[in-house]
Amino acid sequence: MGQVAFVLLAPKRKMRLHLWVGAERVDVIAKFAPWAQSVCTEGALGDAILCRVVVDEDTGLLQVFRVTDDASAMAANHFVACLPCEVDHHDDGVAEDGWYVEDADIVSYYQSVGVLVVHTVRDGDCAFDAMCLMVGEPRTAARRAELRFELVDYLLKHAENTALHLALRDTGELTIPHDGGGGGGVRVGPGTSPLGCIWRG
Repeated sequence: MGQVAFVLLAPKRKMRLHLWVGAERVDVIAKFAPWAQSVCTEGALGDAILCRVVVDEDTGLLQVFRVTDDASAMAANHFVACLPCEVDHHDDGVAEDGWYVEDADIVSYYQSVGVLVVHTVRDGDCAFDAMCLMVGEPRTAARRAELRFELVDYLLKHAENTALHLALRDTGELTIPHDGGGGGGVRVGPGTSPLGCIWRG
């Protein structure tokens, strides 16, 4: 699970969503779906941050690291959310799922660029948890499940949309077997369904 889900959510909700990849704040619509810029104008409450989570073998604590280069971006396996620093919110290194984390690396860096890190669940729903914060909806398991179905429904309704194919392909996370026409559709790898590409991360 990766940027694909955000690329689907942005045009579905007609929103301008942003992802932090290291020091770069990526406008999802401008980068992956510029054809939707005129209709995707609604702002989000916060952004998502691509990062990497590892377990410290000595302490057992989860460590959250920011992306610093192409290699760490390829190794990224998690999203956290972030809010503008003027928002009064701090989770003291405790995520919604109750895990304590070591996060000095990512928190201090993103505070320096004006945003406050908000930890997300680590059960495969991290992107959807971040999305709930971004769009101002309850951060509950039930709402995350509904959001998944919403995005899969959108994907299936637009399965033959060439522009959407290209946007998804350009994330580098999916293989698009053609550039439109002929009923090819989105390919997400052997043994998976269109749902699988945004189901679990």
